[in-house]
Amino acid sequence: TNFDNVLGGITGINGRVIDTRLNIVDMVKVGSTFLGVGGVLGSEYFVTKIVPIGTDSYEVTSFPVPAATGPMKICKYFNNNYYSVTTNQLLKSTTGSTWTVSSTATNIGDIEDLGYLDGVFITVQAYGYRRSVGGATFAATQTFRSGADPLRSYYSIKGAAGKFIAVGELGTFAYSTDLGVTWTEGNFGTGYTYKSIDYSEEDKRWYAYATTRSVIMESEDGITWSIINDTSLLLSTKDGVTQPTAFTPAFIPDTINKINISYSPTRISSSINGNTARSANI
Repeated sequence: TNFDNVLGGITGINGRVIDTRLNIVDMVKVGSTFLGVGGVLGSEYFVTKIVPIGTDSYEVTSFPVPAATGPMKICKYFNNNYYSVTTNQLLKSTTGSTWTVSSTATNIGDIEDLGYLDGVFITVQAYGYRRSVGGATFAATQTFRSGADPLRSYYSIKGAAGKFIAVGELGTFAYSTDLGVTWTEGNFGTGYTYKSIDYSEEDKRWYAYATTRSVIMESEDGITWSIINDTSLLLSTKDGVTQPTAFTPAFIPDTINKINISYSPTRISSSINGNTARSANI
């Protein structure tokens, strides 16, 4: 199932408009069910659950979240629970319809992404990260880099295979092998901005995506990386128009804020802000 558009309050599945009222800013798929967050109607905040009930048919249900004190901006599924954040909250749900407050933390809503591994939550944001054991309280913002070196903004984080890995601007990544206690920074060597990091359980590889020239990096250990050189992997533009065969980097805006990567042992696909991208053999 491809999400064609999650921009401007319109959510579509395979080109079909589902709801023009709820501004779904992030979604997660668990089994065959999709859960989206970000809906606002008046002073109420909503999540939307989308369940396929047949070929090209979907049951769409929106649930108010009384516990939320602001719009929900991130949707994740860790350890059999859904998680989302507002400006000062980490919210938790086992069903996706009923939510409770897991943590209150000042300005947690400034985060770009939320990662989880073995009971530890890590947020990434401009110039740093915040860490929580269990999700009840978050430590103050810390930086990945020490000393006088310039700080970098980070946009995506993933916990898997015994590591946390975060990616960010100017080709920077950081990894931790002790659940986020200490970090080591590295560089992809491309100088581009990376806004997505994920891990494939099928082929035991990490994938990172750069928005600047749609470069995709892969790694077995998350430390040593190589470029996937497949020019047929062309991403769609922000308005959903597929790029021409002759790749034009200008078609990829640097303002992309949500990139999803999916993969199988032989193919990799990606989408920008929910717009379906093309896939290619790897």
